[in-house]
Amino acid sequence: MKGAILTGGYGTRLMPLSSNVAKSMLPVAGKPIIQYILDKFPLEGTPIISTNKRFEKSIRAFCKGKEIPIKMVVEGSEMEKQKLGSVGGIKYMVDKLKIKEPLLLFAGDN
Repeated sequence: MKGAILTGGYGTRLMPLSSNVAKSMLPVAGKPIIQYILDKFPLEGTPIISTNKRFEKSIRAFCKGKEIPIKMVVEGSEMEKQKLGSVGGIKYMVDKLKIKEPLLLFAGDN
């Protein structure tokens, strides 16, 4: 089974905190929310992070040098009006990576 963390939203309700950073990268008690998910990641293998073009650079920087390798999928949206939504983002990721086995999904901002 593969596991994926969805971080493709734009956090419009959290602006201005999320104007330039993905919600999943906002710090809670000194570390980004996404790190809490990775710390407890229940599956063996490479976690997948699905994000958008706007936050790709900051998510890649976060992933660089991690103990475990992380695979990224980047959908082409750069603004709220273009986003695929959760289901569209999942379909894009599944199609792009040709995932055939069960997939456990995590919301990157919870």
